[in-house]
Amino acid sequence: MDRIAALDPPPWVQHAVMVGAYVALAAWGEAVSGAASVTLWYPAPGLAVAAVLLGGARFVVPTIVAELIVSIAIFDVADDFGVGLTLLNAVLVGGSYALVGLALRRARLDPTIPDVRSLGILAGGLLLGALPGAVLGTAILRWAEVIDSADQLDSLRTWFQGDAIGMLSVTPAVVLGITMRREDVVVAPRPPLRSSLGLLEIVSVVAVPVATALLVDRVDMLYLSLAPIVLVALRRAHPGSAIAAAIIAGLVPTTLAIGPSGAFDRGDVVVLLAVIALTGIVMGVVVAEGFRSERTTQQLGHALGNTEDIVLIADADGMPAWWNAAAERFILRDDDGIPCRVSDTLRGGAERSLELTRRVRSGQTWRGEEILVDRDGVEVPVSLVIIPELGDEHHVVTYTLFARDASAERAYEAELTRHALYDHLTGVANRALLQARLQQATVRVRQDGMVGALLLFDLDRFKLVNDNLGHAFGDEVLRAVAERLTSVLRSTQTLARLGGDEFAVLAEDLEDSGGAARVAESVLEALRAPFQLGDGNTVVSASIGVVVLDDDTDPDEVLRRADLAMYRAKARGGGRYTVYEQAMSAAAARRHRIESCLRAAIEEPTVPLHYQPVIAIDSGGVHFAEALLRLELADLGKIPPPEALGVAHQIDRMAQLGRLIIATAAHAAAAWPDPVGVSVNVSPIQLRDDQLPDVLRRAADAAGLPVDRLIVELTEDAFLEDHEHAASVLRDCRQIGVRVALDDFGSGFSSLSILRTLPIDILKLDNALLSDLAESPQARAVVKAVAGVADALGLDVVAEGIETEAQLEICRSLGCRYGQGYFLGVPAPADEMAAHRPVG
Repeated sequence: MDRIAALDPPPWVQHAVMVGAYVALAAWGEAVSGAASVTLWYPAPGLAVAAVLLGGARFVVPTIVAELIVSIAIFDVADDFGVGLTLLNAVLVGGSYALVGLALRRARLDPTIPDVRSLGILAGGLLLGALPGAVLGTAILRWAEVIDSADQLDSLRTWFQGDAIGMLSVTPAVVLGITMRREDVVVAPRPPLRSSLGLLEIVSVVAVPVATALLVDRVDMLYLSLAPIVLVALRRAHPGSAIAAAIIAGLVPTTLAIGPSGAFDRGDVVVLLAVIALTGIVMGVVVAEGFRSERTTQQLGHALGNTEDIVLIADADGMPAWWNAAAERFILRDDDGIPCRVSDTLRGGAERSLELTRRVRSGQTWRGEEILVDRDGVEVPVSLVIIPELGDEHHVVTYTLFARDASAERAYEAELTRHALYDHLTGVANRALLQARLQQATVRVRQDGMVGALLLFDLDRFKLVNDNLGHAFGDEVLRAVAERLTSVLRSTQTLARLGGDEFAVLAEDLEDSGGAARVAESVLEALRAPFQLGDGNTVVSASIGVVVLDDDTDPDEVLRRADLAMYRAKARGGGRYTVYEQAMSAAAARRHRIESCLRAAIEEPTVPLHYQPVIAIDSGGVHFAEALLRLELADLGKIPPPEALGVAHQIDRMAQLGRLIIATAAHAAAAWPDPVGVSVNVSPIQLRDDQLPDVLRRAADAAGLPVDRLIVELTEDAFLEDHEHAASVLRDCRQIGVRVALDDFGSGFSSLSILRTLPIDILKLDNALLSDLAESPQARAVVKAVAGVADALGLDVVAEGIETEAQLEICRSLGCRYGQGYFLGVPAPADEMAAHRPVG
């Protein structure tokens, strides 16, 4: 952070002030140095380091300029050095000072010097940083022959001492003086003076060192100058003590220079100045940490004293030594203000207290739930934490107890318990209550021969209600369904909502097993009447799975069977019920095996595919190959692609599987001869995704396959839900170069007009059109008409299901350019496709 910029003056003013102050401090240091070639106390580097530390690299050049001015105007070295050496001296020496500030910034030194660690970084950095300037400066003096080799070591030592003491005394004072103005520093608890010391501190800081230096001739008496530093540190912490130390460090050599200073050894003065500089900042930081600790303690005491939680500290015998206001209602039983033992506040008394004491005897914190009894005898549930403090003998000497009133939480838990068995939206039983009653019902079936049944159902196409009318309206539908069914079911029949739009009815005490069907019919009948919700009527139907309870089936198995029957009812079109049959379990097991295989395949980077070629009828070359999913299980054999894709759709993995098929097919086709393409079948779910063109492009790019060798195949069913959106997605696919094929044309209610409106490139005739070409002139006429229209529209026509040479010749004669079928090529692995001859 640039703290100097935060003081608001424009940069040129800051630079000018820094240069002027640097020159002034250098003149001061030179004035007290005597006749030495280097100064005894040189404060200017301390200012330079502080400026760069706070202001950054923008003060490097002003530092060098200031050092150049000092070299010429103060130390008058231009005649001895010459122009080049004078400039070199300013760059090297001034740059070394600036480098110290940059190094401290790089070390992320906190300029507020908040702790001893920061002080160590600052002091160590300044002491080490004073060395390069001294070495470079002494070298230049020797080069210019200002000093001879005999004086070189002495000059280096004196230069280092002057710079080091100047940095140690001035840098902390400048840094803390500026940061103190920014109110970033923890100071004494008394209101601080932001820009100057108090009058008393000023008098003592100035008078003591001056008087001592002038009136005594013993160097040890000069250490009385430390007294004002201690005074200021105790009152102002490190900002004040650093400034005081800087002032005293400057006054002592100044006073000695103008007074009878001949009695003092230069080395003794250097040691004194170093002690003054270090004492100021060290004493101040230590005091600041004390202030900070005191303030933290006060804040902690204030927080603990005013918290609503119970906090108390007790001795080893359980007598409270300190407590907050919240604890008073428990430990102050009488008006005399004498606290009772902690054991008296516990339900269970001394016995419970002894048990808790044993638990924390090892020094481990204990957490748990307890009941406290207040002075009025009211029991209060609390969450309790006991933290023991061990003495030297590893015996507990004190306990700190934290207790939080848990009354509200317990009341809330009780409310949750009351609501745990009923659905919050509809008010009917939930899954937990149904399972409990189902468990009881199965026991009655085994023991008493009771006839019962479970009906499991969900609402048909309820997702469309949520998607089109919103979830709030969907909730209204669920509430209305629950209300209507509750009104028609008997008291021995439990209606439960299991989640979403899934409901169940547990019917007990039926007359016979046929009663289960009658209950299912009554549910369907109740739902047939429209629901008057909002501004119109809403029609609801359900798919119901029915299981008659037997004496050897547990509740989980009953629910599983009901689920199988429900899905069978839904597969038959919904709006009906289906009674569970044993064969459903075998079908469910097969579906489960296929589902597991699919889930495992989706986790792999590729999926198993075979490819069936589309052949140019005239030349026999491969135009493209259709990618077909090939799952094979040891116990089930090869799984037909429609069945596998149907399971993928049921488990909501169609989009993920589709992306894998596209990627796998693209990588396979990249190894085939150009221009053989590959086609992939896309589902309605994929066609609803606006990202389909991007998926295709990324797959082609990743495989290194030209995108125009990708073909997407889709059936007319993909257009039924949202024709316009599907057409838009296909147009985007064609725009990037992907071709589009309409598959199974002629299998349903295909119209030739659809060829004009759909953005397609290839028309694949369903094999149903080819099955009786040889015997039916009408079939041949239809194929010829479709081929003619497609050719006029610029579409490639592919005849699917060519199984014989006769069919191939008829297709050729009717104008079909391409064919596909087992007569022309069976589905095969990708590497076998590479051996086929391409079209052309």
